[in-house]
Amino acid sequence: MKRRNKVRDAFLGLAIGDALGVPFELAKREDLQKDPVTDMVGHLAHDKPPGTWSDDGSMTFCTAESLLDGFDIERMGKSYLAWFDEGHWSADGKAFGSGGTTRAALKKLREGHPAEGAGSIDPESNGNGSLMRILPLAFYLDRIKPSDSQMIRTISQVSSITHGHERAKCACYYYVKFAMHLLQGYNKQQVYDIVKSQFPSISHELECVFQRLINHNIADLPSSEIRSDSYVVHSLEAAIWCLMTSNSYKETVLKAVNLGGDSDSTAAIAGGLAGILYGLDDVPDHWMDSIARKDDIEELANDFTYAFLNWYA
Repeated sequence: MKRRNKVRDAFLGLAIGDALGVPFELAKREDLQKDPVTDMVGHLAHDKPPGTWSDDGSMTFCTAESLLDGFDIERMGKSYLAWFDEGHWSADGKAFGSGGTTRAALKKLREGHPAEGAGSIDPESNGNGSLMRILPLAFYLDRIKPSDSQMIRTISQVSSITHGHERAKCACYYYVKFAMHLLQGYNKQQVYDIVKSQFPSISHELECVFQRLINHNIADLPSSEIRSDSYVVHSLEAAIWCLMTSNSYKETVLKAVNLGGDSDSTAAIAGGLAGILYGLDDVPDHWMDSIARKDDIEELANDFTYAFLNWYA
C-alpha cells in the first residue's frame, strides 16, 4: 500500500475546503438547498479565482511554519502579523477574510503587546479565528506528547493570540484532541467517544455551552439544528457534524459548504480533519490543480513532516 502523508492531507484538505467555501461565504442555506454546491468555482462572494483560500488557510500555514523550529508563541504571533500586514502565506499576496477580533489582536501585536493574551476575553469576541488555524498544533503535540496540563496550557496560549475567552480555548482543545486521535488511527466514532470521555472538567457554564458535543451524539441531530455562523461553538459543532455524518472527504467538505453562513471556515475546519481521516483520493484533479500555491503548501507539509519525524499512515 502506498504510504500517505497525513500532514499533506490535512493541510491540503483544509485549503480545499476553504477554497470551496470562499465563493459562498454568507450564502443562505435555503438558497444552497435549492442549488447545492457540487464543484470548485470562483468569484461570487469575494471575486477570487477558483482555488483561492482565505484567512483560514493563511493563518494555518503561518501556524505550521512557526512550529518548524519548535514552539515559540512570539514567533507565531509575528507570523500572523506578517500575513496581515505583508501578505505572508496569503493565496494571492494580500490578506483577506479576517474577523474583527483577529484584527484587533493583530493591532495590539503591531503595537508591541506580547502574543500570549493579545486576544480579547470578551464573551462577545468568540468567533472561530483561533479554531480555524490551530490544526498544525495537533501534529506538534502528538509528537512531543506533553502532559494533559501542558497540552491544555499550550493550546490555550495559541488560541489567546487572537481569541482569549475560555469558550474559544475549549473549542480549540476539543478540535486538537480530535485530530490527535485521528492521527493515532482510531475511527471517527471511536475518536468522538474518546474525546467526550477525556474532555477536562470545566465550569457548569462551559459544560452547557459544549453539551451537544460532550454529553450527546451530535450526529443524531438534523441539519436544521446545526448552525454554521462564525461563533466558535457553532463552527466546531458544524465541522464535527459534517465529519460524523459523511463517509468521504469530498462529501464532508461539500456538506460543510452547503450549510451556508461561514462556509469557508466550516469547510476548512472540517476539511482538515477529513483529510487526516480519509485522505484526498476522491478529490477531483481539477480541484487539486486549482488550489493556489499548491506546491508551496506541499513543500511546507514536507518540511513540517520531517521536522518532527514521519507522520504516515
